Amino acid sequence: MVSTGADDTARAVDHDEPTRSVIVVQGVGGSPQFDDSFRAACSKIESTAKKAKINFTWIGGGTKTADSKSDRDLLKIAIESNLNEKSQLWLILIGHGTYSRNAAKFNLRGPDLLAADLTNWLEDSTAPIAIVNCASSSAPFINSLSGPNRIVVTATKSGFEISFARFGQFFAEGITNMEADIDKDEQVSLLESFLFASKKVQEFYKSESRLSTEHALIDDNGDGKGTPLEFFRGVRVVAKAADDTIPDGLRANQLHLIESEFEMKLSASIKQKRYQLEMEVEKLRSQKSQMPEGEYFEKLEPIMTKLAQLYASQEKNPLQNADSNASDHSKKDAENPKAKNLKKDENPSTSKQTKKAANPK
Repeated sequence: MVSTGADDTARAVDHDEPTRSVIVVQGVGGSPQFDDSFRAACSKIESTAKKAKINFTWIGGGTKTADSKSDRDLLKIAIESNLNEKSQLWLILIGHGTYSRNAAKFNLRGPDLLAADLTNWLEDSTAPIAIVNCASSSAPFINSLSGPNRIVVTATKSGFEISFARFGQFFAEGITNMEADIDKDEQVSLLESFLFASKKVQEFYKSESRLSTEHALIDDNGDGKGTPLEFFRGVRVVAKAADDTIPDGLRANQLHLIESEFEMKLSASIKQKRYQLEMEVEKLRSQKSQMPEGEYFEKLEPIMTKLAQLYASQEKNPLQNADSNASDHSKKDAENPKAKNLKKDENPSTSKQTKKAANPK
C-alpha cells in the first residue's frame, strides 16, 4: 500500500532540501483486536504523511498472496527506494516484538525483522534516519542501530519488557497533536512525539492502577544508551550524563513531519547551520559547571548572536547566505519561537541521576 506526494506548500526553492519519506510497517497482530489497533495507528501516520505531502509507504496492511514477496523483503526494497544522500527517512514499526538468545525481533507475516537486518541495510547510509520501534522487547534496537545522524526510539527499556506495548498508538496520535508542542514553536517534533507518547503511557497505567510494563527510550547522540521521559524537563535532558556526552534530544527536536510556516521557509543549508550552532550551545552547557559564570556567558554570547543572524538572514531572503550581516537580528530573534526558546539558558538540574543504558539482558 503506497501513496506519494511532493510538498507543494510555500517553501523556498532549495535544491538541497532533503526528500522526506515515511515507511510504516504494520506487524502481525495475532488477533483481530491487535490487528485493529495496529492498523488504526498506521492509518493515523498515513494521514499525517498525506497532510505533509511527503512520500509514504505502508507495509503489512494489504492482502498477502502465496506468491507475493514477504513483508521483510518489501521493507528492504522500500528502504532502498527511499534512501539516498539527500533523503530524510522515518521508519516506524507498529506491532509486537520478541527477544530471545540475544536477538530482538519485530514480528511480521513471514520472516521476522531482526535489528541486525536494519543494521546491515542502513550500514552505508549517512542520511538522517529516524527509527521508531513501537513494539514490545524493542530496546535492543538502540544497541544495534545507534550511530551518527540516527534517531532511535523504542517502546521499552529492555528486551525483557515483553507485554503488549501501547506506545505506538500514542506516538501516532502525538505527531499531529499540538498538545505535544512543548516548546511552543507551532510544530510537533519527533522528540515531542516521544515525550507525549511516553507521558500518555504513564498516565494509562496509573489510571488502571497497574504496574507499567513498558518504558520508552530515545537515542540521538549515538552513544547507544537511550534516555527515558523522566530525564527530560521540557525538551532538554536535565540528568547529567556520567561521561559528559551531549544529551539525547537535540537532533530529534529538529525533525518534524508537519512543519510550521516559519520552518518551511528555512532552507536545508540554514537548518544544518542551525543544528551545528545548537550543538555548540549544548556542548558549552555541558561544561558550564566547570567554568566561572562570567566565562560561560562570554562564550555563549557569540554563538547566540550567530543564531540570531542566521534567522534574520533567512527572514530577509529565504535563500540568502546565512553568514550575511543582519543589523536587525535581535528583533527577528525575538519573533522566532525556535530561536526564542533556545536563547533561554535554563539551568540544568544538579540531579545525581546518570544516564542508563538500554540493557537487553
